[in-house]
Amino acid sequence: MLAVGEATHGSSEFFRTRAAIVRQMVQDHGVRLVALEASAAATVDLDRTLGCGPTEAQIVDALGGLGYWTWNVREMLEFLAWIASWNARHPVSDRVRVVGVDPNGAGSALARLRRSPPGGRAAVAALDRLAPLAERDGKLLARDRDLPGLIEAATGVREALLAHECGVSSAGAASGDELARAALLDCRVLLTGLELETDMRRRGLHPGAREGLRDQRMADLLTLHRAADGQGRAPVVLLAHNVHISREVPVDARYRPLGAILADELGDRYYALAQLFGRGEFLAKSVIAPSLQRRPRRRRVTLMAGLPLVEHVLDRVDGDAYVLDLRQHAGWTAKALSRHSTARAYGAQVVPVVYRTSVTHIDPGRAYDGIVYHRKISSSTLLPRPPRAARRRRPGTSDLS
Repeated sequence: MLAVGEATHGSSEFFRTRAAIVRQMVQDHGVRLVALEASAAATVDLDRTLGCGPTEAQIVDALGGLGYWTWNVREMLEFLAWIASWNARHPVSDRVRVVGVDPNGAGSALARLRRSPPGGRAAVAALDRLAPLAERDGKLLARDRDLPGLIEAATGVREALLAHECGVSSAGAASGDELARAALLDCRVLLTGLELETDMRRRGLHPGAREGLRDQRMADLLTLHRAADGQGRAPVVLLAHNVHISREVPVDARYRPLGAILADELGDRYYALAQLFGRGEFLAKSVIAPSLQRRPRRRRVTLMAGLPLVEHVLDRVDGDAYVLDLRQHAGWTAKALSRHSTARAYGAQVVPVVYRTSVTHIDPGRAYDGIVYHRKISSSTLLPRPPRAARRRRPGTSDLS
């Protein structure tokens, strides 16, 4: 598995580098599964769109369905248009699938299950037990006291669907088998979302523990997608933030990131490629009332002296952008990087002004297998906002870093 990171969610160079890497991995290394740090439930509709010869407008609409402004950019649209073009030129067995691994936004899966009730009386009856569960804009809505019963009901739907899938498969009904598989995947995504919701509502939970719970669920969903797609040992590309793909627990994080979980499972078959930068600008919202902000703003950052940043070491090398393979240069390079124990990492939201000195404490020589360094970055290009009526129809996720 190749995990390609980013230091911000809103920089053009990071998107374009990822797109170039995915193209090469698809064409030369047989990658047919691309996993995004996006809602697992909402990404289902995007993946289906990419498999049916979509127009640019249809891809834009599917991107809007993710409910997360960071994906609604021109660079992502061009990347997905390439995947759609590949799928149109190749048979179904050779298409590139795009999946999400974030358990947030599981309400989209619930909505699909209710629109097209799964086959079998047992599954339909179990689905009726989910009546107390509601969803709005992709978010699950339930009372605390109802959650244990809802998890039990979702588990019942899953077991009933598994039994139904076995019956359909033995009868040789291929189309019915595909529908049952899709419903089963939705049910598993919904169950993961409910379990995360239950964990997040525990009292006294440290913020770091919250991120750790989310990363563990992301690892679970990635394993689920690989198994469902028959990609158990086939190469997969994961696109997520640098913080999530790290092999090592950041000193100030207090939780095991997704990358550490995957490294335990895959060993050297997991390669974490971080992207860092020297100076430039990126898009982000403010942490102050982010839901009231219509659009993210440009944030400017320079390579400040006085901070023990890894970027100071990387900036000494000539070139606008380059790749450093830390597995091949594990000697003096790793030691030089380890002496600088901090790197910059920005989420979808930042603290105004203070963000310029915001860093994460991490040993890059141990956290990553490689680094793509960009001397200068620029903001990604936001797509035009859709009509208000269209925005109301779209499922989505909440703003998370």
